[in-house]
Amino acid sequence: MNRDCIGPSARIDLGPNSKLISSSTDGSRSCKQEQVPPHPAIALVIPCFGYSNFVPELMAGILSQDQSVPFVCVIVDDQDPEPNVAEFYALYADAHPEFIHYIRARRNGGLAASRNCGVDYVLARWPSVEVVMFPDADDRILPGYVRNSFTAFRSAKRKAESAGCKLGWVFEHPNMFGHPGRMLRLTRHSVLWNMVGATQMPSSAFSMELFRSGLRYETSFRWGGEDWDFSVGALEAGFVAAFGRHQGYLWRQRPGSMSALAAMDHNRVKVRLRHKALYQAGRVLAQAARENSYFALVTDSAGRLASTPSNMASLLDGQNLDNASLTPSGMAELLGNNVNIPADPCPQLFLRIGDEIGPALAKSPYWDHFVSLSNYFAGLGFVVLHRFTDLPAAAGIPILSKSDEKTVGRSDGAAVSLETFREFMRRPGELKRVIVMEWPLAITCGGHARGAGDAREAIRTFAEKVATSGVSPGPASRFGSEHWVPLGLTWRTLPAHHLGVNSSFVAPENSTRPLVICHASKLSDLAAHLVAAEEIDRQPLPGIALLSCGTIAGTSDLLQGLIERGLVRQLFPQYFAGDVVEANDFERIYESVIVSFGKVEFWSTFSFLSLLSKLKACGVRREIVFPRAESAKELMGRRPSSSFKAFDSYRILGEEGESRAVLRAYGVANEFIIHGVEGLWDPLPMPSTCDTLPASISESPDA
Repeated sequence: MNRDCIGPSARIDLGPNSKLISSSTDGSRSCKQEQVPPHPAIALVIPCFGYSNFVPELMAGILSQDQSVPFVCVIVDDQDPEPNVAEFYALYADAHPEFIHYIRARRNGGLAASRNCGVDYVLARWPSVEVVMFPDADDRILPGYVRNSFTAFRSAKRKAESAGCKLGWVFEHPNMFGHPGRMLRLTRHSVLWNMVGATQMPSSAFSMELFRSGLRYETSFRWGGEDWDFSVGALEAGFVAAFGRHQGYLWRQRPGSMSALAAMDHNRVKVRLRHKALYQAGRVLAQAARENSYFALVTDSAGRLASTPSNMASLLDGQNLDNASLTPSGMAELLGNNVNIPADPCPQLFLRIGDEIGPALAKSPYWDHFVSLSNYFAGLGFVVLHRFTDLPAAAGIPILSKSDEKTVGRSDGAAVSLETFREFMRRPGELKRVIVMEWPLAITCGGHARGAGDAREAIRTFAEKVATSGVSPGPASRFGSEHWVPLGLTWRTLPAHHLGVNSSFVAPENSTRPLVICHASKLSDLAAHLVAAEEIDRQPLPGIALLSCGTIAGTSDLLQGLIERGLVRQLFPQYFAGDVVEANDFERIYESVIVSFGKVEFWSTFSFLSLLSKLKACGVRREIVFPRAESAKELMGRRPSSSFKAFDSYRILGEEGESRAVLRAYGVANEFIIHGVEGLWDPLPMPSTCDTLPASISESPDA
């Protein structure tokens, strides 16, 4: 919405109140007594509507600032209906015309429009301004706030530029007063947490380059959320943020204020719709891997952090040894910080895999399946134990059983969640929630190889050493209210929150691969097309990821042949042997696996058809493939639901005429029908990520 504003007020007679207004509250000199340079570096834009009773508190803080960093203050009156308010605001501009300006909107436009109006006013008059801040009219600022904010901004900007980044803003956690309030606490900027809620606090110092690039607040946000939407837009535009400390801002919380209004659900939907690209699955998972090391590989004496399953596989294979080993005291400090500030990075899955079996398992196509199952069941609170045997079962399908630790015996691998690891630290005794997975030995690892020691005991031993390391993180900093993670999220559930799935399989490299969902009865068709494609191209295919549904006798050997030829690189068998896991558990496990891929090929199957809308929301391309002439007629004879029309494309590999006619009869438009194999197995481009500031940049020096 465009705003029409009028400029600084005309001079009026201040009367007897002039001395009170122009004096500071702490005995320091007022700004009026100093000579202000004509080229200000900072602008304070203060939107006002219905806050006239609080404005004197804020203005007293502004008058207490020194001009060591020259600044100007612009009061934007958003058609405040209170009587005589224009004259009241004009008093300040008249008393200090050298640095306080007052403008009154010609019509009410809301908080976002008032900020835009003030920004445009500053841009038109002071090209020297580097930083703009938006104090709320009902808040307070302490002496030195302007100077401290500018110092933190300049320091973060230098570090950002040295890293090739564009600094957008510096934020702090302001002290809150008044009505009890809650807010997200961070000690560094995080893109993913910023996507949950704004890290653009009222105390933030913004680079004027944000606004010179054309960014503005969205004026349709009338009940809060405009700052959240603005910060997400800035991230999309390639800007980064940094955390600063102790700038000197006091944030008032009171009933009825905009931050207390229950409009979050509406704003959340609106922000996601306005910034769809940022919330796509590939970008979310890549950003999660960048910001947090999700996995900890545990030995008896140390832990080694890994951000993705492939990164962890490299560690097991003796590669990527630059991943620093974390001693018990280092892990204690990491866990302690996460307790105090739950948004701080911390591993969520602790894994121990036998030394001999680990490298072979990491190279096998079942590795991602192994990690996803460990992650899922550990997240349910189980101690997950793995044993590798010569079971005569289909390749990659484990037999599950629930057990008690007293009767479970040795294990070749173990996995526990962060919460269970902390339970080991507090209570080293027995935990009864145990699930055992017995895997067929479908990988070559020298017969019945066993790692050194029991995997479960290695995790327990390390947890005890962490608990007794003597490192204390110290008391949590208090900000006028309790620490709070919005919506009860943790690093385990944060990516899932953005993607709308029950649990997230954090594998950003999957976003470059197609996943083929194929029922076991159609596996021979798929194998024939893979072999034919490789022979026609006369070069190896990149290898597909396969989710195999159902069980058919003889498919195990067929799968093994595809794996040996390199045509299948990842295998996710859908069903387990045994009755421990119910049908709804399959849905929860595999929906998170499916969402992590950039493209999903439904190979003549309607399995997981209910996920089509969720895949679309996550930016995953959806295609159904009819490998033979009769496939379309056979499949459509099952009378699919209306969701059948939600595919992005319909691919015919056999004779085209009859299949196209069947699809057209069901309402599929010609432009969505593809004939032939071109592009079917091609890898996808890696999604770009919103770069965050390195840790050295995020931490601005204490003022």
